Amino acid sequence: MITAPYNFVPLNEKVFFPPWAEDISHDIPFSDGESGVIDIEITAKSPIFIRNHSSDKENPSQEFCYHKMIDGSKQYYIPGSSLKGMTRSVMEILSFAKMEFVNDATLSVRDMSDRKHLVGQANGCGFLVKKDKEYYIQDCGKPITISYNEVKNATGKWLKGIESAKEKYNKIGNVLKELPIKKIQKSMNVRGRKIPKTIAIFDQTSKQKGILVCTGSINNKKNEFIFIPNGRTLSLNKDIVKKFEKVYFNENSVDGLFWQKKQQEGFKIPIFYKKEGNNIQTIGLTQLFKLAYNKTIYQAIKQDKKGKLDLPETIFGTVKDKFALKGRVYFSHIAS
Repeated sequence: MITAPYNFVPLNEKVFFPPWAEDISHDIPFSDGESGVIDIEITAKSPIFIRNHSSDKENPSQEFCYHKMIDGSKQYYIPGSSLKGMTRSVMEILSFAKMEFVNDATLSVRDMSDRKHLVGQANGCGFLVKKDKEYYIQDCGKPITISYNEVKNATGKWLKGIESAKEKYNKIGNVLKELPIKKIQKSMNVRGRKIPKTIAIFDQTSKQKGILVCTGSINNKKNEFIFIPNGRTLSLNKDIVKKFEKVYFNENSVDGLFWQKKQQEGFKIPIFYKKEGNNIQTIGLTQLFKLAYNKTIYQAIKQDKKGKLDLPETIFGTVKDKFALKGRVYFSHIAS
């Protein structure tokens, strides 16, 4: 059984515009127009859940949509607006209409399929600072790793296996904790080659300080990071920040929402950046971070819309700037 049929419907490039669309008026009905009522019965072939209305956005209702009767009982129903929206979506497909009602979003990519040419691999790190309406980075140079064993020596907490940075900070009980560290050179075996790498170890006697930065876990991760500010600041294009916020400041990113809240509380956001020449190209929350696509879902839709009314708009109505057309159909609730 196909459970998501819309995934297999190709997007139409050409849009059908009814030749009589501009003649529609509620003041002057069509001479050959029809009116009537269609009664339908719905049988649930799979589980259905439509959340009940609630004004409390922090604690939304966990019950199915219902109407409270005089005797206190609950009559559950499917809202007419839900059926209307679904019907309109099907009509948009069947009538080669404009794709207007799109869950617009900026998608991102993190490609690790080619280990030699990783997409979104950072070559620097720092702290994202917002001052008034401007953004800049407090530079920390190249990121330095610190092993989970050293983190445990410093904090008393074992972080390996914890999925999100938010959970790690909660376990430590401190955000951006400063640690006394020593930098040492270590030879790393990378694809058969010995490569020198600077790492940090916890040293309580050291005068060198570094800031512990946790990131989300991926695959067999063995380290966290130490950021050491070098006193330099890097300018940042606003468009880069906007793409960063679209990728991370949404419900799909636990750590993104965590840092968005911390930023509102006055914290600087630890970020990784990719720099080419003197210009920062993009930023993210991990060393191998997600890159935002140049276009949103809505911007990627290629259709010749021409500003005319398509078939669903003539039936369900539309509002565009100062123009408005009332819908010609009504959907009542479906009660059990």
